[in-house]
Parts: sequence; C-alpha cells; structure tokens
Amino acid sequence: MAKSVSNFGQSICKVKTLFFDSSIVAKAVDSATRKVLNRIGGMIRLTARRSIKKAPSHTAVSKPGKPPFSHTGLLRNYIYYSFDQQTRSVVVGPVALNAKGKNVPHILEYSGTAKIKGKNVHIAARPYMGPALKVSQPRMAALWKNSVHK
Repeated sequence: MAKSVSNFGQSICKVKTLFFDSSIVAKAVDSATRKVLNRIGGMIRLTARRSIKKAPSHTAVSKPGKPPFSHTGLLRNYIYYSFDQQTRSVVVGPVALNAKGKNVPHILEYSGTAKIKGKNVHIAARPYMGPALKVSQPRMAALWKNSVHK
C-alpha cells in the first residue's frame, strides 16, 4: 500500500520551516556583496599603488606604457576605493586634488596634453589603474566563492 504524503496533520510553524526566509537571504547576499566588493576595491587599489614606484631622481620619467614614477607621492597616496550602495558596485581610482593640473591622473592613464612650465606638452599614456584591474581579475572569482553565509 502507498504511504500518505499529505501534510494536513502538521502545524503551520513546522511547514514554514521548509521554506527559506527571503529577507534573511537578501540580507546575507547584501552583506556578502558589500564585503567582497570592498575586498576587490582594496585589492585593486593596493596593486595600483604598488605599481607606482618612487622616482630614482627628481628628473626621472617612466617609459610610455609603464606606470608613472612617483616624485611627490600624491598620486600614489591618493588612490582610494569606495563601495556605492545605490549601484552595488565599487569605484577605484585617484581622487581629484585642488592643485595645478587636476587632470594629471587622467592624462597619465590615457595620454593627453598638459601645460608644463608654460608649454603645452603631449604626455604618452602611463597606465596604472587598467593594469591593476587586469592583474586583480583572476583572483576576484575566488573571493565570491562561499561568500554568502547564514
């Protein structure tokens, strides 16, 4: 004879335990997303900072295509990351400084023209953020693995 598979005899509390609580799951996913994206932002920032080496002399210039040298430490020390709650993403890059040549970080990354000692000079790209992202990408998937916990 076939067994009865009806749940009519069980209490409603017992039946509710068979389903997951969507608010608890959503909170766990949000928390894991925030933690992982903050780790990713920190990893990219650290990689970018480490790629910018101290200049061997005050006149030394890095080769085009290689990360720029740091003469004052401003570019290297002012690379930050921030988790954006609205878009659930992380932004990593140098902050805008109140100084001459506010667009210097952009010019160094992508190339462009800057005014140096009264002359317009074309500066070849010396990317540091793009390569930092590229180096960090293979390690990102491992951060997501088993990131959602109860």
